[in-house]
Amino acid sequence: MVKKWKVGALIKNLITEEGSAPRGDADAPGEADPAPAPAVAEEKPAPELTQTQYLEMHGSLLELWKEFSDGELTPPRVRLLDEEKAEMLHLTGKKLEFERVRLTAQLEKDAKKRLEELRRAREGENGERPLDAVCHVYVSKDKLVAWCFAFPPYAGGEEMNSAMLACALEKAGVNTGIDPQSMVEIFRQVRYLRLIPVAFGQPETEGKDGYVTEKYPRELSREVVIDEHGVADYRAMNYVQLIKKDSVICEITPPVEGTPGMRLDGKPIMPRTVQAAKVPCGLNTTLTEDGLRLIATMDGHLEYSNGAFYVRPVLEIRGDVDYSTGNIDFIGDVQIAGDVRENFSVRATGSITVDGIVEAASVESGGDMTITRGVVGDNRAVLKCGGVFRVKYLENSRVYAGGSVYADCIMTSEVYSDQSIEVVEGRGSIIGGTLTAGELIRANMIGAQSGRKTELTLGVLPYTEYARERLRKSVNEIEREIEMIEGERRRMEIMGDKAKAEERRARLPLLQLKASRLAKKAEDLKEQVDPAKCRLECVTVYPVTVVQLGSLKWVADQVHRQCKLIYDAQSRTLRELSLRG
Repeated sequence: MVKKWKVGALIKNLITEEGSAPRGDADAPGEADPAPAPAVAEEKPAPELTQTQYLEMHGSLLELWKEFSDGELTPPRVRLLDEEKAEMLHLTGKKLEFERVRLTAQLEKDAKKRLEELRRAREGENGERPLDAVCHVYVSKDKLVAWCFAFPPYAGGEEMNSAMLACALEKAGVNTGIDPQSMVEIFRQVRYLRLIPVAFGQPETEGKDGYVTEKYPRELSREVVIDEHGVADYRAMNYVQLIKKDSVICEITPPVEGTPGMRLDGKPIMPRTVQAAKVPCGLNTTLTEDGLRLIATMDGHLEYSNGAFYVRPVLEIRGDVDYSTGNIDFIGDVQIAGDVRENFSVRATGSITVDGIVEAASVESGGDMTITRGVVGDNRAVLKCGGVFRVKYLENSRVYAGGSVYADCIMTSEVYSDQSIEVVEGRGSIIGGTLTAGELIRANMIGAQSGRKTELTLGVLPYTEYARERLRKSVNEIEREIEMIEGERRRMEIMGDKAKAEERRARLPLLQLKASRLAKKAEDLKEQVDPAKCRLECVTVYPVTVVQLGSLKWVADQVHRQCKLIYDAQSRTLRELSLRG
């Protein structure tokens, strides 16, 4: 873009730099060469150009062309801009059509005036009067492009020269952006009745608003899982969107400022103000120091609500766990306002609270578990928790607890606790089933008058043993994998495939190390309970109730009131005491 400068001097310098003076220029030495016939050559439109980039000659402009066409039959279409320039100046679509209409009107007005001047020149009292060439400069409404349009001289009038063009540019307010190539082309061969772009402004460069790229969906897709038999498992539909601490929720792209442009009159064109991205930052999320990522500050359940992402440590299920939610597997705590329906599962690394009942389902928590109403397990419900287990009643179910178990009633169930099992609220009854506790079993009533067998075991850590068993199974699986890989390695060596044999050899140390660590962890869980800490306390014990501590066994073959059973270290037997004493 040419810098702002005095227009007349600028035009003259541009032409001089090309090594020739303009024809008809008063400042050029010697006489001007005869002007060529003012013929107008038609510009054939390129196929990709639109109709809005051309002016059709009609009215007064068409009459003028006929006056100077030297026998040409078809008037040319006058092109406004080539496609590249139009795009560069943002003159596309409606803007280009608007400029075409404006230019058509302005040219018609000036052509009508020129026709009137031509008529008067011909009707002069002393014969034809010469008319000098006339140069007009038209500027687009946005002041980003200027066109030159020259009317030819008549009867020996002065040809167009640089002074005329300079005057027209200054009159139109064009003092910057003059195109050197256009200046030179105009005066290499004066072209009349042609619309020639002679100056271009610099459009502003629009900036870009900041934006957010979300890495997690705002709403989960509820896809139905098809099992290996081709049956749709609606229980496996995803309801929880788990996220780990420091996981990237969104990437933030900052805004890019635009650059100012320059109009032909020298005034700047300011780009619009760019907007920073609105970061959907909610509870338990934060921006990184560079402001480019939104991350989770804790493990939990990711939700999108009210325009922001939240990481909730507690997952709230406002109804039942059923086909509307699918199975639940959550990092954190889970609160369920309704029931857990048959054949569904709930897993959480934290605590689980169920306000309703649990049917024949699987519920597992890393922390405490509370079931406000109860469990009707149909001998298929399995409940495991790493902490304290609380339930109103328990029927035909299996429970594993790392902490104590508290219930109002336990019927025909298997209950395992590393600490104590206490059934003293409400009815406080244990009827049938098998109960195992590390130290204490306490209840208001154990067994039933009907003589239903109830088996109690003390001095065992069932939850710990369960964890040890799972670790031992994992060790066995790894050892089988090691044997399989070792067998494959030997076969590869026999077949001469050293590369594959070495590949399998390289996998062995890592698997061996993993097996060793799991085995050590299982061994560390092996704890012994002091028999002296073990006891049974019950207001009423009915036959047939069996209590076992190691190899020792105590059987209630009659009703026992206010019963307390302890381990006697001296006699190494189970001895009954009276609670009243």
